[in-house]
Amino acid sequence: MLKTMADRVARSHRKTGNEEEVFVDPASISMYIAIITAVVKLVKRCREAKSVPESAEQPSMYEQMVVKRIVRRKLGFKKYRREGKDIAQSVFEVGAGSAPEEIEELYNEV
Repeated sequence: MLKTMADRVARSHRKTGNEEEVFVDPASISMYIAIITAVVKLVKRCREAKSVPESAEQPSMYEQMVVKRIVRRKLGFKKYRREGKDIAQSVFEVGAGSAPEEIEELYNEV
């Protein structure tokens, strides 16, 4: 499930729509997985799985700040300045489009 979510974030970030295969190098996929893992660990402590999609649709300023901080730490400062905001937005888009069962499965995986 973690790789599936990373692929969905990659498709959202690259603006490729619903294409099944997106060429993303393995380093990018591992970076997306690290970001998703960090976000899921944080969210897992605070929320139930069924409330995550609603929260991702309209994230609070605090939630946006936390996700941006995680992305900045994983990307590094220079890369974050180039594409960090897009990746953070992609994480929220994928979270908003996820079913509670998918979030629960991510919780169990992480």
